[in-house]
Amino acid sequence: MGTNIDLIAIPEDKILFKKQYYSIGNVAITFKANTSMIRYLQNEFSILKQKKNKKANRVFSTEDIKT
Repeated sequence: MGTNIDLIAIPEDKILFKKQYYSIGNVAITFKANTSMIRYLQNEFSILKQKKNKKANRVFSTEDIKT
């Protein structure tokens, strides 16, 4: 019984650290998930600290993405 699992590739540090913060849409694309799943995980696990920009959009630091 073979399973076909897609592995998530986190970008290398030199690519990841080009920006200080990433939008929830960019994070969702990186992890092949929808934005509602990212919001759920952010609310479910306290290790991901909620940050919002001036427009009240969720933003994720590079450390959040690596976590």
